[in-house]
Amino acid sequence: MFVDPNRYWCYRKDRPTRGGGVCLFVKCSLNLVITEITLPDKFTDLELLAVDIANAAVQPFRIIVAYRPPDSTNDTNRLLISALD
Repeated sequence: MFVDPNRYWCYRKDRPTRGGGVCLFVKCSLNLVITEITLPDKFTDLELLAVDIANAAVQPFRIIVAYRPPDSTNDTNRLLISALD
């Protein structure tokens, strides 16, 4: 492991094939509440990950991590835009 799991929470969306995917590390903090967003099944093939972060001191916000390969088709692009909406 290249990151200390006692210092960072790790959220991953791996590719179903070998290699790739997206990853998000959030520094552990006792006053953070992190909720991973479950996306509908139609977005399963996208390399897309979303978490909501809440804290009593700030308004909740969402972090989205996405990878769009340079050779993406128009259909894949539309699907990604739909997921982000």
